[in-house]
Amino acid sequence: MYSPQEPSTALRYGINVVALVFNNRAFGASEWDQTHRFGRRYIGTDLYNPDFVKLAESFGAVGIRTEPEALAVDAPVVLEVVLPTMMPPFQIVR
Repeated sequence: MYSPQEPSTALRYGINVVALVFNNRAFGASEWDQTHRFGRRYIGTDLYNPDFVKLAESFGAVGIRTEPEALAVDAPVVLEVVLPTMMPPFQIVR
């Protein structure tokens, strides 16, 4: 939620970027510390997030949600994301 307006900027400038949102409905690292190091004394870690699919769509972008059932199985899981050949991230273009 630091910059939810990024889809607007990407659409304005024609930047077809894929943004991954890891949504655990909390500041996960802080919540883990508060659970394991501070005796379950919680403060400021629970978040009320928007529907990120609808947020993306409100800017005119595409929103897609994966379902956590893929991670709830008692077995190894491979999530495949098929992509075309693209320029590597942080590639210097001259």
